[in-house]
Amino acid sequence: MPKQTVIIKAVISPSLKAEFKETVQRKDRVLSQVLRDLIREYVWRSSKRGLPVPGKEYARPHGDLIRAVIDPALKENFENAAKRNGQLPSRALRGLIREYVQRHAKGEIWEPGQEIKRQMWAK
Repeated sequence: MPKQTVIIKAVISPSLKAEFKETVQRKDRVLSQVLRDLIREYVWRSSKRGLPVPGKEYARPHGDLIRAVIDPALKENFENAAKRNGQLPSRALRGLIREYVQRHAKGEIWEPGQEIKRQMWAK
């Protein structure tokens, strides 16, 4: 029986989407895997410490749609973490994508989800 998956999506600006795709390709990674790692990173960060709560005003986003296929448990954990931090999941994902692009543009080596992977390998 195939593993059950769901789709998570966010609307991001076309320029951020292009920068993200370019950054992912330069690192020889797969876009959907990086998105899953970013989501795992968010869940891990919010479990360790509270994330800053942004203002409550949300602008309706316009732009391109970006999607990732993830397992239902990860989606639920991500949505719950975003909710605890007073954010919409799509806004949290956009912030993570922006951070990923900015850190790599500065030359920082950052692999999202690294702490989770380290813990899984240790078991």
